[in-house]
Amino acid sequence: MKKTLIALTLAAIIPAAAYAASYERGEHARGPHVERLAERLELSAEQQEKVRTLFEEQQAQREAMRAQMRGKMAEVLTPDQLAKMDAMRDQHREYRKDKRAHGKGRHCGEQAVEKSS
Repeated sequence: MKKTLIALTLAAIIPAAAYAASYERGEHARGPHVERLAERLELSAEQQEKVRTLFEEQQAQREAMRAQMRGKMAEVLTPDQLAKMDAMRDQHREYRKDKRAHGKGRHCGEQAVEKSS
């Protein structure tokens, strides 16, 4: 039971942490994401500001949830297991970073662009 709980928790936290990393770089709430939505949905300046505020509020909630989850994980895992989980998270972040760098990541319904060698 305990191993299942740990496995499920890791399965939930690793992708969430990777996705959250893009928020830390400002790729969503504070930048191009809102601009793309504004263009595609023809948002007014007032709507853009409200959408930006919603994204920022959501980001703050996510950060609080991550901190809470990290604290709970620290209560369950040994320091060695916690370090391994951090390494797994960092490895997944690098994978996602490489994937985006090679044009394979898509955001907001954008189509991946085929690159010819």
